[in-house]
Amino acid sequence: MESSGVLRTGKKNTTRTTFKWQTHPGSYWLEIKRASFRRLDDIRTFHIAAFGDEIKKLFVEIEEGYIEVLSSVRNLIVHKRGYVDVEFLGKIQRFPAFNDVTERTLLLLDGEQVKKMRDAAMNLGRKLIQVADAALLQAQA
Repeated sequence: MESSGVLRTGKKNTTRTTFKWQTHPGSYWLEIKRASFRRLDDIRTFHIAAFGDEIKKLFVEIEEGYIEVLSSVRNLIVHKRGYVDVEFLGKIQRFPAFNDVTERTLLLLDGEQVKKMRDAAMNLGRKLIQVADAALLQAQA
């Protein structure tokens, strides 16, 4: 039988990890499921914890904060089949492109909105990688 990484010894489970917390703390926390990068709030929180408060402004300034729209649209499509709810309206109210969106209607996106969400994901992702690379290079120096 193939091992799943969990050793069962009596009633207690012990997890075998691939990474050591001393040398690869981020990978270790992910592996033991103490850190998650599935929600935008978690991504923001863990990047701030790792790289400082300056990271906060990246989420707001890059592409006018459209990463928030992308996250909200994704959640709306996955959890509400694309039908607008109060939670979605609250999250996107500061974005003028969505002023005409009303509750309980199917969200229809235009090309410009999709482009802004795509650009937000690409540019924020690139910047976060650059920040992480710079920190790693500084730590190695």
